[in-house]
Amino acid sequence: MTDAHLIHFSAGEANRITGLTPVMQRDWRRRGFLLPVEGRASFNAFDLSDLKIMKLLADGGVGPASSRAWKRAVAYSVVSHALKSPDAYEVTLGNSDETRRSILRRYSQEPGAHTGEFLPANAHHMILRAPRFAIWWGEERASMGDSLDELHGSRNQPGAPTIPGIYLDIHGAATDLLRDAGHLVKLEA
Repeated sequence: MTDAHLIHFSAGEANRITGLTPVMQRDWRRRGFLLPVEGRASFNAFDLSDLKIMKLLADGGVGPASSRAWKRAVAYSVVSHALKSPDAYEVTLGNSDETRRSILRRYSQEPGAHTGEFLPANAHHMILRAPRFAIWWGEERASMGDSLDELHGSRNQPGAPTIPGIYLDIHGAATDLLRDAGHLVKLEA
């Protein structure tokens, strides 16, 4: 029987994959947005996705303090999409969907290694379904779904914010993660 484990990446590899430099990683640790590490930092696919989402939002003018709660659910959706690809695994699997589900369930029970944050309870239903898009409208309002038209339409509801949104293509982010990181899962006997 084989066991699937996520591959770990160094801080330098995380920089190459996410664009978040080791200097910025240290700054975010010092400011409490990432947990301190003893020894060398090591990042798995969920951590990389967290960092990438935080970096994308920071590039859009949203600081890590504001993006913390929402980005974890988006990061899990990114990894869920990435694990659908055979390229995510070191070897070809007979039933990669079963392995994907096992990994997602296992890691949804743990806090992010570098953020210490759990997947929000109301987002667990999205882990396996993994919506295609996400829109962030501010600390109080964010949406994920499979249609940009529906997500944009929900913004026009009474009480919806009038501020600009940041749109994220979750499937595209998963494709980028695989392209930049390569394999995400190793199998051990």
